[in-house]
Amino acid sequence: MSGSVFERFRRVAPRVAPRVAVASAAVLAVCAGISMAHGAPVAISRMSDDISVPSAPDGAKLSTMGGDIHLGSAGASSALSTMGGDISVGTVTASLSASTMGGDIDVQSSTGALALSTKGGDIKVGGTNASVSASTLGGDIQATLQSGKQARSVKLSSLGGDVTVHVPADFDGTIEARLSFTRNAHETYKIEQPFGLASTVSPEWETESGTPRKIIEVKGTVGSGRDHLVLSTTNGFIRIIKD
Repeated sequence: MSGSVFERFRRVAPRVAPRVAVASAAVLAVCAGISMAHGAPVAISRMSDDISVPSAPDGAKLSTMGGDIHLGSAGASSALSTMGGDISVGTVTASLSASTMGGDIDVQSSTGALALSTKGGDIKVGGTNASVSASTLGGDIQATLQSGKQARSVKLSSLGGDVTVHVPADFDGTIEARLSFTRNAHETYKIEQPFGLASTVSPEWETESGTPRKIIEVKGTVGSGRDHLVLSTTNGFIRIIKD
């Protein structure tokens, strides 16, 4: 290589190399189904593999047809969905929706509203001071509510498992708990709560939903009734535990 050509290459290479690296990363991201737009949510869509994102300051939109999803933390609104895997989330400071057709959902902590649903798994919320909507067709639900200053709505519903909610010592809210148990149930299910609220049981077996069943209900207000707690299950226990 002549001296003049070498000098020209030496001057141009440092400017070209970063552009090549960025272009290569963008191509790899597109091939992997990953959106890398600056300031936008991390967006990943896959057919069967697991998805793991350690941190998403601008939120995340993650979906897979047959794998697990793990999101370490999110600083903005996020949406997660999988057809046949588990979903685990570390800390979120904004709203989060998560759905799976056949797995568990585990959220360690949240200061944003949660909307969680699974067709055949358990749901666990480690700690939150925001609103929660969680439903499962065949699993248990466990949620820990932390003290907060804003009114919130917490709705936990299972069609075949236990529903357990931990409330803070200064819990202030209304409670609506409804437990259905069928005539062929294998256990004596009940609603357990520390507030001494009255409990009612339907006198007759209801047959409108098919299998004969009775309904246990607990309704009442604790404090000024700021928060709204709605719990329901069929053939499972409902437990309200004051921490």
